[in-house]
Amino acid sequence: MVEQLGLDPDEELLKEALRAKERNALTERDSREVKVSVRDLSIQYGKKTALSGASFDIYEHEIFGIIGPANSGKTSFLRVLNRMDEFTTGMKFGGDVTFGGKDIRSWRNLYSLRRRI
Repeated sequence: MVEQLGLDPDEELLKEALRAKERNALTERDSREVKVSVRDLSIQYGKKTALSGASFDIYEHEIFGIIGPANSGKTSFLRVLNRMDEFTTGMKFGGDVTFGGKDIRSWRNLYSLRRRI
């Protein structure tokens, strides 16, 4: 069949192997625990918005990178995640951020939170 369509059999096998690997990766990701969940995160400094409407999950054992241009909210997100927003004048955030299923605002021992993140 592959030859009848004019396709290279090796190329077709490679494509099918890549599709299978992608399906397996999706299944594996679904079975892992969500460690950090961010829903509709918005960060402001006074009237200036640093980040707006961010939503994503970070899974256990996942390598997660934060990239973007200057002043795009990368450091502000990390401050929220580590509860450093409380030490930054004029900074406030809205939305939901959970770590291990627990809202980060409910953590009382900040050293414990930071050690786990």
